[in-house]
Amino acid sequence: MNQHPPTSFRLHKPGQRQKRPVKRVPFTRKVSQQEIHNRIKAILEHIQDYYFQGASHLARDAGISRSALSRLMSGRSSPSYALVCTLTSVLENKLGRRVDPRDIISLDGEYLTPSICELTGCKGCLPKQVSDKEGAVNPEYRHIRSGKWSLDTSAQGDRLVSIEREAEE
Repeated sequence: MNQHPPTSFRLHKPGQRQKRPVKRVPFTRKVSQQEIHNRIKAILEHIQDYYFQGASHLARDAGISRSALSRLMSGRSSPSYALVCTLTSVLENKLGRRVDPRDIISLDGEYLTPSICELTGCKGCLPKQVSDKEGAVNPEYRHIRSGKWSLDTSAQGDRLVSIEREAEE
């Protein structure tokens, strides 16, 4: 009769690596996830290759799933360091300029380069949200100036920011 020793692991043949027993501890402490902010949507609006289905094309170029990028862009997930580096590299190649990862992802909604137009090399534009279907400026966005804005996305949603207003405060 072939019986195993009364230990929690079997004997190994000579030359085989022996596995150490792993003590499993139930995870009981709840970890609070810090809210992550990003400006990926605003950057995509400034790259011609991403005008149509930008997120899908960025996911393909970065070698990640569309759902992973979607969760990141909507603020529902925290990116790994490797993912931030990959996205930064892809965006740098498309923009033709160096981009600091802290201008893409932020822990507090503050970025090194406040203006998205300055970050991307745009001469100055207005975000899509400023105008209605007829091209008239929406009253709540009258304070937004060409080239002086940023779009911050977190789990709380999108927040259009006027750079001039932040400077005044």
